[in-house]
Amino acid sequence: MTEEVKDILKNLSAKERDVIILLFGLGGFPKSPEEIAQLYGVDKDTIMQIAEQALPKVPATIEELKTISEKAQKELKRKIAERKPKRTLSDIDSELLNINFFETSEK
Repeated sequence: MTEEVKDILKNLSAKERDVIILLFGLGGFPKSPEEIAQLYGVDKDTIMQIAEQALPKVPATIEELKTISEKAQKELKRKIAERKPKRTLSDIDSELLNINFFETSEK
C-alpha cells in the first residue's frame, strides 16, 4: 500500500483501516464481508458496521483510493519486470541444445 493511501486512511482506527483495505482491495484483491469476518472472528454485520463508521472519516472516495492503489501495484510490477530478464521458449531451447549431457569430467 502506498504512503498516499496510508496518509488518506490515517484518521481511522487500526481495525477500521484494516476493514476498508480488505473490503475494497486496496492492498490487492478485495475480500467479502464474510471473509473479513472470519479473519477477525466476528459476524458479517459487525464488519459492515465498522465499514459504515469508517467511510465518513475517509477524505477521499473509494474510487480515488483504488486508483492510487492500482497505480502503485502497476509501478511495482513494472519495476519487478525490469529486474528480470525475459526468456522465451526458444532461448531455453537454445540453452538446452548447447548443454552436452554426455560430457565426462575424466581427462
